[in-house]
Amino acid sequence: MRGYCMNLFSSTHHRERFLLTLLLMVLGVAFTLSDGLKRWDLTLYDLFSTISYQDSSDTVLIIAIDENSLGKYGRWPWPRRVHASLINKLSEGGARAIGYDVIFSEANQYDPEDDVALADALARSKRVILPVFHEKVPGDGPLQLTLPLPMLMDAAAGLGHVDAELDPDGIVRRALLRSGSIGQGHPALVVSMLRLPGAGDEANDIGRQATIRTRYGDSPVYVSFTGPPGHFPAISFADFLQPDFPAEAVKNKFVLVGVTALGLGDSLPTPVSGKSIPMPGIEYNANLLSGLLNNTLIVPMAMKWRLLSAGLLALLPMLLYPFLSPRQSLFVVALLLFSTLSASLFLLHGAQIWFPPSAVLIVLGLSYPLWVWRRLEDTIVQLFREKERAQVILNSIGDGVIATDVSGRVEYMNPVAESLTGYPLSEARDRPLRDIFPVTSEDRRRDLTDIVERCLGEKQTITMQDNGFIVNRNDSEHAVRTSAGLLRNASGKAQGVVLGITDVTDTHKMMRQMAYQATHDLLTGLPNRSLLYDRLTQIIARAGEQKTLAAVFFIDLDQFKKVNDQIGHYGGDQLLKKVGARLRTCCSDDDILAHLGSDKFVIALNQVPDADNAARFADDLLRVLEAPFSMDGQDVYITCSIGICLYPKDGRDVDELLKNADTAMCRAKECGRNFYRFFSRAMNDRIHERLDIEQKLREALAGDELEIYYQPQVRARDGRLIGAESLMRWKNSEYGPISPARFIPVAEDCGLILPMGEWALQTVCRQAKSWQEVGLAPLRVAVNLSSKQFLYGNIYKMVSRALVETGLDPACLELEITESLIMEDLAQSTELLKELKQLGIRVSIDDFGTGYSSLSYLKHFPVDQLKIDQSFIHDIADKSGDEAITLAIITMAHGLGLGVIAEGVENQAQLAILRGQECDEIQGYFFSRPLSMEQMTQYQLEHPAA
Repeated sequence: MRGYCMNLFSSTHHRERFLLTLLLMVLGVAFTLSDGLKRWDLTLYDLFSTISYQDSSDTVLIIAIDENSLGKYGRWPWPRRVHASLINKLSEGGARAIGYDVIFSEANQYDPEDDVALADALARSKRVILPVFHEKVPGDGPLQLTLPLPMLMDAAAGLGHVDAELDPDGIVRRALLRSGSIGQGHPALVVSMLRLPGAGDEANDIGRQATIRTRYGDSPVYVSFTGPPGHFPAISFADFLQPDFPAEAVKNKFVLVGVTALGLGDSLPTPVSGKSIPMPGIEYNANLLSGLLNNTLIVPMAMKWRLLSAGLLALLPMLLYPFLSPRQSLFVVALLLFSTLSASLFLLHGAQIWFPPSAVLIVLGLSYPLWVWRRLEDTIVQLFREKERAQVILNSIGDGVIATDVSGRVEYMNPVAESLTGYPLSEARDRPLRDIFPVTSEDRRRDLTDIVERCLGEKQTITMQDNGFIVNRNDSEHAVRTSAGLLRNASGKAQGVVLGITDVTDTHKMMRQMAYQATHDLLTGLPNRSLLYDRLTQIIARAGEQKTLAAVFFIDLDQFKKVNDQIGHYGGDQLLKKVGARLRTCCSDDDILAHLGSDKFVIALNQVPDADNAARFADDLLRVLEAPFSMDGQDVYITCSIGICLYPKDGRDVDELLKNADTAMCRAKECGRNFYRFFSRAMNDRIHERLDIEQKLREALAGDELEIYYQPQVRARDGRLIGAESLMRWKNSEYGPISPARFIPVAEDCGLILPMGEWALQTVCRQAKSWQEVGLAPLRVAVNLSSKQFLYGNIYKMVSRALVETGLDPACLELEITESLIMEDLAQSTELLKELKQLGIRVSIDDFGTGYSSLSYLKHFPVDQLKIDQSFIHDIADKSGDEAITLAIITMAHGLGLGVIAEGVENQAQLAILRGQECDEIQGYFFSRPLSMEQMTQYQLEHPAA
């Protein structure tokens, strides 16, 4: 020990550590003695005390003067004969003690006999304790004690105060078991009740009185609440005085009589007063009495023990830190913080002692940064220097590098930078960066050379989030990505900025091309649904800000299928291009014309003065299509039906506007085609139909009308059964079979898709296990997931529960998820897929190729299989484009180690092509339509699984 003490002062570092330890101990003592942290401690007390509640004593009962009683006996105050009647019945019922929390401090001048009746009842009972309390004299006068009438005091069994201690934050947590600040001291009302002779058995009385004296004394105690306001057992005053109400209900009870009606009597804010609901004073006293009976009142820890705890806990980490690394030190201080909170919580609920932990928590929190600051400082400086060196080196290899001084004048350029700017270093030196490197945003509206000023101002490396564009002195345009790092001298002062410039011209062109392809229809070159949503959102926002109208026109070509049959699919595609070109002539640059696929177009007008103007625009659209289209030497006539929807009258967002415009278009077709209709609320008949479907769908879910069909999936090379896709079917008792296309969207909208999906998952897993139990070979079953199930339905828990409850091997379950669903929230989707894969199930991307996700993300998805959408399979034998797409998907999937299944195979020609392309699995009517459970069982018997 002597050697350790000598080493303690053998160096400056050790002396600093000793002084630091001493400082923390002094801070701990100072914080403990100070009232500055009292509010923090009270907040922690409220949090801890409401984690669990104490059990209420079964011998304590409230007789409540509540709203029911006021309704029967009239406005307050009541005649004292009413109170006398209550005391008589309580005494008759055998109450141990009666605490009457109603002050009778003034005589009844109009009926003196009323006071006499109450006094007689008190004298007969000999079990009633009346309240006294301190109140402030009007003005600035001192507190004075308010007592009952002398005749009532003489008749009562005793007096007790009902004062409560108010904390600085205005919350009542504590109570005085004895008040003696003014005049003669009085015990608390509930203490006086316990002191009544015969209030309990003699042994318990003696022990309880000793506990109150030794454990609680005269200091304030914290009340241990049994629950929030209104929780304590109570009987209505009016109900108890009913002739048929048994008086024996209060036998051997400690009865408290007081006001609980809102606006009458005391209302105390307490830690358990959730939603700002105060606690009636009588209920507060009931909690206090219950705590005395159960010995669960909470006493504050003695100051000497608090000071000792603060000192020891301040010393402990400083003794441990020298032997620990910074990371270990952080763990230790976190452990000590947690232990302090846990100890405070344990003492509160286990020993009914309140230890305020704020002072210790602050000292522990300060100990870590004060101790490791020097080590952290060295680490930060070293990391900064390494980062600066690495940043300069990386920015100088293969990229342009420009160094400037603090005023933004060029000091150095490497050859790559000279090539990008067109300036040699000799000409560029000492010239402003803006003259040499005039980088701007893509729209040429923002000057991005302020990156130097930003780097100097923020004193950190700055990277432009968007590509910059530069037209150099040779009129050559480049797309660049620029970052700026701060150069410092030996003293740490900024002496300039180094720009790292990467030429991303080729990458930018490729990304623009990919972005164009992702947002435009490949056939017509018009914006697709994705870009329409984006642009229409902007139009809606602008119209909302400017308080103008916007219009959406949903255009569907009339009888296009017949025209398509007439001129062939290729001719139909060419016709769609020409239709798009004509419609575009009606639009301005601020409007958007989109092709949604097939023969559907949408036009969104940025600003429309009124509905008449929208009608004239629709007339123009109909008129522009009147002229025939020349297709391979023949004239083709085409008309269209148009649905018009106005913002904000007919919809507030993109989905609602498009839905209502589509509804109006369908109505226009019903009116004879080559026509337009405005959306009206009368068209909501279909919505009512959807509501009817929703109601019957709820009944179907509860009435077992839903059933699962299974469509076999076979191996492409030999046609052997390997799996089945589960499909939900609904046969309604009123409508008969209802197409999934009708009820699934309704289920999505109303939220029924979650219970339906869980039911389907449980049913499919149970059926797959059942097939195995009857001796059939294990069969992989696929379940489709909706967006709500996948992103918002806790799918991981749902799947794991289904597997556990049914006992199905996870390898026999496959989930089908569309790529567009995954791309709704890429990060969340990827994490969900990883969690699902950990269960051992298979994951397949359904309808692959129809979404607009970037293929670059595909390699990051933890999936097993791609499912080629049937839209590519339908014309695969007739269209080389579809054949090329399927081949590309299969090749790409195999390159990523994924399997491929094609759906919608209906003939031998499609099957032959897919086999030639080495597609792994097949599904479609060529092999089997969806089968009921019984049919699928028979199918497995006839076609054993591979």
